Amino acid sequence: MLCAERHRVQQGDEGRGPTVQIGVELLALDPAWLTGSSPTSARLRYFNSWTKEVAATSGLTSAVDFADVHWLGTYDNPDWTIGPELASVANIGPAIASLRRTLDTNSRQGHHVRILAGEVNSAPAAMPYSATQSNAAYLADTELALLAAGAREVHWFGLYSALQRGSPTADLGLLSTGNCQETCESPVGTRLPTYYAQQLVSAVARPGGRLIGRSTTGAIATHAVREPDGSLAILLVNRSAGPVRTRLALRGYRARGCAALLRTRGDGIQHDLVRPTDAFDLPAYAVALVQLHR
Repeated sequence: MLCAERHRVQQGDEGRGPTVQIGVELLALDPAWLTGSSPTSARLRYFNSWTKEVAATSGLTSAVDFADVHWLGTYDNPDWTIGPELASVANIGPAIASLRRTLDTNSRQGHHVRILAGEVNSAPAAMPYSATQSNAAYLADTELALLAAGAREVHWFGLYSALQRGSPTADLGLLSTGNCQETCESPVGTRLPTYYAQQLVSAVARPGGRLIGRSTTGAIATHAVREPDGSLAILLVNRSAGPVRTRLALRGYRARGCAALLRTRGDGIQHDLVRPTDAFDLPAYAVALVQLHR
C-alpha cells in the first residue's frame, strides 16, 4: 500500500488525479509583527524565518498545490480578551500578502500555490468568551477578511471542540459537546452563538459570489458580496460591546423592493424586512446580513 500511495504522488504533473492534492503548512504573519525588541516579536521573527526557509526548499513550492495557514488571532494578547482579537483582523491582509509574495518568489513560473486557512479561531485554546456572541463577531469578520485577502478556503476550528478552562462558555466549537469541567455546558448539539454567525457567513460566501468591498467605519465592519444573480449581500459586524444604530449608504446600486435583514442573537437568527435606506439596530457584537435585489 505504501508503494501504491508513493506511486500516486510521484505521478505529479504527468497525470495526478483531480482529487489528489499536496499541501504544506506555513505561517502567515503581518510584517508589522516582526519589528521591535519584545519577546513576542523575536519569536515571530523565528517563525517567519522558518516559513521562508521551508518555502525556499528546492522544488517544494513548485510541487505543492496549496499552503495551509492557521489564523488564531493576535500573538500578543496577555489577558486574552476579545478586543485585541477583533483588532487583529486588520493584520490579515498584510499577513496573507506577505505569504503570497514568499510563495510566488519561490515557485516556478506559471505555478500558483493556493492559500487555505485550515484552522481559524480567536485563540489556540478556549477562553471564557469563545462560545459567546463576541467570538461570533470575530468569526464573521475574520472569515470574510481571509477570503477577501486571497484565501481560497476558510475552516473554523471546530464543529465540536469541548469545554475547557472551567467556564460554561469556554468552547471553541460551533456545537456544544455537553461535557463538564468544573461547570457544565449546554446539552450536546446545542447551537452556540458562533454557529449562527457561521450560518450568515455561509449565506454570503457562496460559489460564484464576488467580494466587492470591505470597510470598517467606527464600530462596524462591512463586507459586500455581489451574487451571480445580481443581488447584493452585505454582512455587517458590530465589533463593540454596546448597541449601534446604522443604515446603508448605497452608491451605484439601485435596490428593488424591501431588503431581508437577518440578525444573530445568542440563540438564533432574527428575520425582518426593511427598506434599503432604513436605519436599524445592531446589538453588541451582533452579525447582520442585508440581502438586496435589483
